[in-house]
This record gives sequence, structure tokens and C-alpha cells, in this order.
Amino acid sequence: QEVVKLCIHHGQPWIKKTDNSMKNTNSIRNGCPFKIRLAYNNQNMALKITSIDINHNHKRSEHLYNLYSKNRKLNPEQISEVTTA
Repeated sequence: QEVVKLCIHHGQPWIKKTDNSMKNTNSIRNGCPFKIRLAYNNQNMALKITSIDINHNHKRSEHLYNLYSKNRKLNPEQISEVTTA
């Protein structure tokens, strides 16, 4: 069994065809090469890193990470306000 972890920016941006032209859509993909490949070893019952590329081609920070839509959450006060409205 194998597991591959990729950066959220991995892959090429989606291209949308309009008429005879092509344009980039809103995408966070930029071809980031970061990738970790893990294999499960049944005998040792452990994960083994089989390949790794820890390079990113973009800026990284906790602030930027918190801006990703998957990380944005309402705080308890906001949830209370929504449920009582």
C-alpha cells in the first residue's frame, strides 16, 4: 500500500476554453513540486518514505495557510450569532 502527499498547489491550473481562446480560471495550482511518497511495510508495521521532494515554488506561512478556504471556520461567537438570527 502506498500513500502520496502533495502540496495544495500541486498540478497545473485548470484551463477553461471559451470560444477559440483559452484562459486561466481561479486556481491555486501552480505546479508546486512538493511530494512525499510513503509505503506501508507489513513486516515492520511502519511507513517508509520511498521518495520525497520538499521544495515549494511559492511562499509559505501560517498566515497564508489560514487563508485557504478549507481552514476558515466560524468561531463560537459567530456560530451563535448565525443560529440565533
